[in-house]
Amino acid sequence: MNLDRSMFPFASPKYLGAFLANVTVSGEHWLWTGKIGPGGYGRFDLFGQTVTAHHLSYEWANGPIHSWMEVDHVCRIALCVRPAHLESVTHLENVRRGKVAEAIRNSAHPLARFLFANELSVAEFATRARTSAPMLSLMMRGRRPRNPELVYRVGSMIDRRF
Repeated sequence: MNLDRSMFPFASPKYLGAFLANVTVSGEHWLWTGKIGPGGYGRFDLFGQTVTAHHLSYEWANGPIHSWMEVDHVCRIALCVRPAHLESVTHLENVRRGKVAEAIRNSAHPLARFLFANELSVAEFATRARTSAPMLSLMMRGRRPRNPELVYRVGSMIDRRF
């Protein structure tokens, strides 16, 4: 597949050539070969400012995104800048799809799986369970609280889904 300039209707013609010079087509992915920043994401200098390559690719192909939205790699490859592999999502959705979410989904602790499935933070659940977030975190790491009633209360809340 060739990198066609018409795929980027919102691109700055001055910078598009330099951007595409840093992209290599590898199968169905367009991999960034330029500068790489924190988190393994491509970086590109635009109008004297450094921006993430995947964000720029998305905006050049689809137009500006809202300030509260993020660009997510549907293909899960951080260096991919192909617009068809990028999607504008909320931060919550981006986190749900990410590596942390996968680790929680695969967690052996039932409380971690329960919190993820119900989109609850540890702090929210701690309030409902009448305990503290640090105590729940310790429980998920295998430490049993001194109060056996707390273990029962948390377990019964998970079993009956509140």
